Amino acid sequence: FLILLLLAGALWLRAQPPRQYTFSHYSTATGMLSNQVNTVVQDETGYIWAGTTDGLVRFDGARYKNFQHRAGDSTTIPANAISQLVIDQRKNLWVLVNNGRVGIFSTSEFKFHEVKIKVKNPAVLPVSIKKLLKDDAGNIFLLVHGHEILTWNEKTNELAEDNNFFPSKDGWGFT
Repeated sequence: FLILLLLAGALWLRAQPPRQYTFSHYSTATGMLSNQVNTVVQDETGYIWAGTTDGLVRFDGARYKNFQHRAGDSTTIPANAISQLVIDQRKNLWVLVNNGRVGIFSTSEFKFHEVKIKVKNPAVLPVSIKKLLKDDAGNIFLLVHGHEILTWNEKTNELAEDNNFFPSKDGWGFT
């Protein structure tokens, strides 16, 4: 009886159809700005936003809308190489560019609004690793690795240690 039960179980497992997966490959041949994508987020309307080495891309599942820096136009992204995208609780699309500049990209007007960054030592900004962070309360932070954590103040449109609501770096033991 046990052998018959094991044989029936083996036949049942073998009888299941294989799963079928479909993959789509997106590249410069299909309209992407670059084959190197550094960051991806999806907004509340379903658009996929990709930060590439050659600019910002919005994808609706069929078409691309590409955004790149244009010299002399401060409403475009400040550089094409994008390292990180973040969507905050207010549905803002935050863009961190490889050169260290940060801002909010309006997904309705397609305009970039730069955020001021105030660090103790401006020389560390271009050479340090940076990362945008958000918490559950809706706060936005810029981590300047090994140096500072900066908090965004919406009223002043500034990322600065002065806006932090936690102890200074000495209190946290940062070096």
